[in-house]
Amino acid sequence: MNSDMSDQPTQRVHIRSVPTEVIEVLRARAKAQGTTLSGYLRDSLVRLADQPTTPGSR
Repeated sequence: MNSDMSDQPTQRVHIRSVPTEVIEVLRARAKAQGTTLSGYLRDSLVRLADQPTTPGSR
């Protein structure tokens, strides 16, 4: 998977029941990188998808 996905179609993802403390930490990390929470999470998901699936995982 290519990390430069700017020309690819996108979809929305909604994640429920994320603890407030987790959101606060992620928002602070995003701010430290000069981006939005949404942008930070999108980039994190792209990096996660770039990693190979390990044997035995679903």
